[in-house]
Amino acid sequence: MADLQYLMGLAYENLGHPDWAEARYRYALEFYPDMQEARSGLERLGVQP
Repeated sequence: MADLQYLMGLAYENLGHPDWAEARYRYALEFYPDMQEARSGLERLGVQP
């Protein structure tokens, strides 16, 4: 489930919806708190993981 949330976040980020991307990255971290990809996504968006 964390992978799916991460991929949705990545898609939203690439489509230009940073708020939606942030929410999906945060959902991914709820399922798998050590997921480095989701943390990197949040850093790219300029928010704290």
